[in-house]
Amino acid sequence: MDKTGQRLRLNLSSHARSTIEADMSSFGAKESMGGFVSRIFESFASESRASIEAASRSYGESLEREVQLSRYRKAYPLDKTFEFFESKKVDLTDDEAGVIRSLVSSYSSKLHDWLNSLEKGESSLVRIRDSVYAQLYPTDGERWEEEEHYGGSRSAYLKALMEDYASKTCYEREGIVFGDLLEELAVVIDEPIKDRHLVTLVRNGRKFDVKPYAVMPDAGWNYHYLVGVGRISGSKSSYKPMSFRISRIENIRIRTASYYASGKVTKAELGELKAALRKRGTQYLVGDEEASVIRLSRKGAKRFDQILHGRPQPVRRLDDESGSTLEFDCTEMQIRNYFFEFGADALIVKPAGLRVEFKEAYQTALDSYGAVE
Repeated sequence: MDKTGQRLRLNLSSHARSTIEADMSSFGAKESMGGFVSRIFESFASESRASIEAASRSYGESLEREVQLSRYRKAYPLDKTFEFFESKKVDLTDDEAGVIRSLVSSYSSKLHDWLNSLEKGESSLVRIRDSVYAQLYPTDGERWEEEEHYGGSRSAYLKALMEDYASKTCYEREGIVFGDLLEELAVVIDEPIKDRHLVTLVRNGRKFDVKPYAVMPDAGWNYHYLVGVGRISGSKSSYKPMSFRISRIENIRIRTASYYASGKVTKAELGELKAALRKRGTQYLVGDEEASVIRLSRKGAKRFDQILHGRPQPVRRLDDESGSTLEFDCTEMQIRNYFFEFGADALIVKPAGLRVEFKEAYQTALDSYGAVE
């Protein structure tokens, strides 16, 4: 529980509240609701449409830049890199400035329309961080930037910010919550492969040394994954392709000391990693591959052809009148996650252990339904 900070009333729609509570669980948040809301504020306030003054100013600046770029392209068509753009800029004409002011005013009005459309919900008091409170209630005579847009109500602004957050996709929300970590990793990954530092992280209580390659989404653009080659910390085994969901990393440290180990991904490791990505996908890089054989009914084969998210790539496929037999070289986790919902339309031929696991899970479900009168 957060022990410092100021209490503020927060009204959230049922959708926003359920989304935030689900994210706190999914992202492993250890702080209170107020602490999590503060975390979102610090990462997202400057970019959110809820910050109407800031958003309108940013929109105006982008319009002005487009006008300047258009003018520069016409004047200097051979300068494809815009090398002298900044030094050659001139003030906008009165007509240009007037058009931009009109467009910004219209944009601001649309943001107010969105603000007025927000669903009211339940209110509760949350304890926000002192740093956030200081931004909402500036001292030394400074004026809160969003004052006139919200009639001075910080609670209304905080609600709009959280409603905007809840309207984003899971992938976008994870990027907001873990923005600091993603920026830190971006610095490492921006370096040439030969100059990269090793990353040590903890996942499920186990410590790994990882040579980072990229931060990538899964096939469905649900989560961010740190992708690279890694091994258990302290082991002498070779590095192998691995991926770690950003919101499931419990601790992470970038090794800046060159004597610890190099973060350089070798040519052979890079080739193996790219092959694994093509074969298994971003989220299934950790785990031992095992030969699997699945028998699909005609309905199951049709579903397999239609459901692309998380789908394992078969190494062999045999179609006949009654369905399809597919062979895979992938992790059991991927087979389990993808085929379990197929029910009777997918029969695990092998491995035997996974076949038994499916049978027992389906039997348990059947017994549960049989117990209901």
